[in-house]
Amino acid sequence: RSQPWRGGRQGSPSARPSGSLRGCLVREEDSLLAKPVLRPVDREYLRDSGIQADYTHWLDHGKRSFETELWNGQYYQMARNTAAGTQNTGILLAGTVGQWFADLCDLGDILPRDHVLLHNEAAFRYCRQKTRADMPYVNPDDGIAYINGFWPHGRTPSGEGQWSGPWTGIEYMFASALAWLNRADLSVQVTTDVYNRYVNRRAPWNHIECGDHYFRPLGVWTVLLGLQGFRWDAGRRSLGFAPRISPENHRSVFCTNAGWGEYFATTVGTVRRHRVLHRAGKLTLSEFTIGRSTNDGKMLPRAVRVTCADRRVPVQTVHTADRLIFAFLQPLRLAPNSALDISWHTQG
Repeated sequence: RSQPWRGGRQGSPSARPSGSLRGCLVREEDSLLAKPVLRPVDREYLRDSGIQADYTHWLDHGKRSFETELWNGQYYQMARNTAAGTQNTGILLAGTVGQWFADLCDLGDILPRDHVLLHNEAAFRYCRQKTRADMPYVNPDDGIAYINGFWPHGRTPSGEGQWSGPWTGIEYMFASALAWLNRADLSVQVTTDVYNRYVNRRAPWNHIECGDHYFRPLGVWTVLLGLQGFRWDAGRRSLGFAPRISPENHRSVFCTNAGWGEYFATTVGTVRRHRVLHRAGKLTLSEFTIGRSTNDGKMLPRAVRVTCADRRVPVQTVHTADRLIFAFLQPLRLAPNSALDISWHTQG
């Protein structure tokens, strides 16, 4: 930690990668490189202008090449070599996994949001398949699968391969990505299809990828994070939600690094209420945020009332482009089984 790693192997920032796929930021680890660029508050942790310049170069290069080389007007295709005049027009279910990881970490947009949405909607159309005898990892009568890759314009690779079957962990990642893109309907559909497939094969607790009882399907928890729009920044002690499913009558569980609890959002007439019920562990908050992807973003709060453990709390309300921020004048330490309640009247 004290001495920043400067890389040196092919693909590292100092190697100045070239080509559309080396800098495309489609993997989870690639998105981490966006963090010091997209969130200036974190730059101090690098404390090295040289490595900061490397990361910035790699991110900018990847964004440009991803758009110019891979976007075909409908989705991000697998590859294109402009110099050689060759391309692979297949679509990957996990083609924008880097943006999904950035959404989970509240890093902002790496790629144009409308392109990411179109890609994932196309992946839903093309990769959603009825299970077949020639499909790996499934039985013919299991139900619906979301295969890793599909070639809408022909030239499908011959023979069976990883592309032709589903990986449950990638399917759940895909469902989560759809939730962050405000397609809760498709997110729930994918999650339901995958769950029912394992029920049909009488193995709901044995998710199969390259072996039985595979670890990656635990990523299903990120579907919950996407549907509730969960945000937690331990350093800033900031907790937030943007419920994308049942926003008028929402209830879900949440976990932080030190505790867990329940979140409620309800609307009765013109009164909007949010409740954080801390169940166990430790929870200290300096601010609470509500995403503008919900109805809260369409309404101006008035007569805001904030209580913690039934005591009034002074608060400053801040409006930003994507969320409402309730900043507490003093940090709130919630004891187990105590609640933070925020309510207001709405006006158009």
